[in-house]
Amino acid sequence: MDWIQLIMGVLGGLGIFLYGMYIASEGLKKSASQHLKNFLSRVTKNQLYGSFAGMVLAAVLQSSSAATVMVVGFVNAGLMTLRQAMGVMLGSAIGTTLTVQLIAFKITDYALIFVALGVLIFFVASPQVKAVGTIVLGFGFVFFGMGMITEAMLPIQNNPEFAEAFVYLTDNLIITVLIALIFTAIIQNSAATIAIAMTLAASGTLTIEAAIAIVYGANVGTVVTALISSLNASKDAQRTAVAHAIFKIIGVLVFLPFTQLFVHALNMTGGDVERQIANAHTVFNIANLLILLPFCNKFADWMVKLLPYKEKNTEAY
Repeated sequence: MDWIQLIMGVLGGLGIFLYGMYIASEGLKKSASQHLKNFLSRVTKNQLYGSFAGMVLAAVLQSSSAATVMVVGFVNAGLMTLRQAMGVMLGSAIGTTLTVQLIAFKITDYALIFVALGVLIFFVASPQVKAVGTIVLGFGFVFFGMGMITEAMLPIQNNPEFAEAFVYLTDNLIITVLIALIFTAIIQNSAATIAIAMTLAASGTLTIEAAIAIVYGANVGTVVTALISSLNASKDAQRTAVAHAIFKIIGVLVFLPFTQLFVHALNMTGGDVERQIANAHTVFNIANLLILLPFCNKFADWMVKLLPYKEKNTEAY
């Protein structure tokens, strides 16, 4: 097996995937930015509406990292309170499951049609519609990059050493979660991490248990950007970023002991392994929202206690 070709194919496909996500996100922001701001200001008045706003925000940006960074920015600017941000954070995780669900539909087979259509719209349409061309082109690159990764990984199906390595990972779900966490923190895109897991599972190289552990790790890995963005922000912005990280960790701690039961439930829903992994990603984030949403206001109070304001020393010398 030519490892150089495999690595080049995976890295090249990943690069195209991430670039596609970036330009699709930019196009979506340009076409809906003002409407999005108005929408957020109206629906973040309670936690349930806030979670819905988070879903829309992340679906528009197609990146939970970008969505949470934006929320941290809103809190830092005083446009959103810490309490309002709690529900938005939980909802944003659900909005980003859309990309993984689309990949499970095997739209990668039609990636170049999206690329051609996006370029056509961009060059022919009026300036107001150019953003739509950018969106279509971006998704074309996302699906094309995923197709490249899938094709590059075909040779590993019959490689015994690679198979043995993943058998080891299957028996050590915590290690798998940590590897996925680190990888997602580096590339800052959980959809790409999960898409690679779907490819490996579809080839038989990775078991569905290990793939779901990757889903857990990918969800936690997305918190790093928000944490970094909050370092020099206000105290409430820092609390928002830390709360987001704790939400994800709680979700993993709840699901990890029941992974076998989760797999059994997914098998009962039918569909191929890729569909089951995509569904696992969606179910994980919906369940996390349902479990934690009732405690959002209390959680905001806990964050204030966890990260209190530093008292200034006013003693005169």
